[in-house]
Amino acid sequence: MATIIYTRVSTDEQAEKGFSLRHQQQILTTYCEINKLTIAKHFEDDYSAKNFNRPEWNNLMEYATKNKQAIGKILFTKWDRFSRNAEEALAVIRRLTDMGIEVNSIEQPLDLTNPDNKVLLSMYLILPEVENLKISQRTKDGMRRAVKEGCFLSKAPYGYDNGKVLGKTSVIPNADAKIVIKAFTEVLKGLEAVEVIRKRFKVEHGLRLEKQQFYNMLRNILYCGMVVVPEYKKESAHLIRGLHEPLISRELFDKVQDVLDGRKNVGAKLPTSINPAFPLKGSLICPICAKQITASKSKGNGGHYEYYHCTSKCKVRYKKDVLHSNVTSMLDKALTSPKITIQD
Repeated sequence: MATIIYTRVSTDEQAEKGFSLRHQQQILTTYCEINKLTIAKHFEDDYSAKNFNRPEWNNLMEYATKNKQAIGKILFTKWDRFSRNAEEALAVIRRLTDMGIEVNSIEQPLDLTNPDNKVLLSMYLILPEVENLKISQRTKDGMRRAVKEGCFLSKAPYGYDNGKVLGKTSVIPNADAKIVIKAFTEVLKGLEAVEVIRKRFKVEHGLRLEKQQFYNMLRNILYCGMVVVPEYKKESAHLIRGLHEPLISRELFDKVQDVLDGRKNVGAKLPTSINPAFPLKGSLICPICAKQITASKSKGNGGHYEYYHCTSKCKVRYKKDVLHSNVTSMLDKALTSPKITIQD
């Protein structure tokens, strides 16, 4: 019966602790030569052992399943090379055992046909898992402390580059920062839809954001100098002042959120085209709810009637002829007033 040898090292281990895939392979090859075992295949992973979702392990299992009549052993140097997840490891061992394949470590060998050795196996498997959990916990605690000090640890959003501020991990404005500032300013005006602004900026300023990315940018509180400290254990999520340089003020950010949420319409959106029947459509704001006023015809007794009206529940409605007359009168007064001059 032939033998499969398996070597594994995570990227962090390779860089920080010097574990060598070549060294593991050499030890396993020598062991097989001494014990006159034929190596059918060698698989190696540069992957974490927190679970079995590893590219080469998956290839190994596929190969072993197809050749289970010819494979008698799967060998590795130590049990933590095999797995750092006790629960999943035991399940995989049972599966391979049912296929008639022995799983074992050459440096920590166990006779798994002896029930007593399963206690020792559990120790070999659980200790690396516990160490992994400790490392993970220390990493999370360290990252949280850094965020609470105003650091930003994720990938820099559009308009920033990852960098150091006061020697700590944060973000630094780049050449696209001016596009971000202008985008917030344009959205606040309320003269164009957000998607219209994005497409215009793509042409005029070389904006490199798709629709959802642009919307996410407008929602990102990082731009006004704040960092989100996420919820953790019994501590609620909250905001703190970041170390980085804000691109916009908190006031501007909050006003843009109002525009996006429809709580505040700071200006009428210009119509994409002029409707000859309703020339004021899209240029008027409801005096009750501050939403944009539209226009339409309604059918009633005696024919069709034309109105400018709000689409919200406030039900503001103006007859077209009356509104046109009032606007014309206002413009006439403005143009004839000695206090108003019109410049070309």
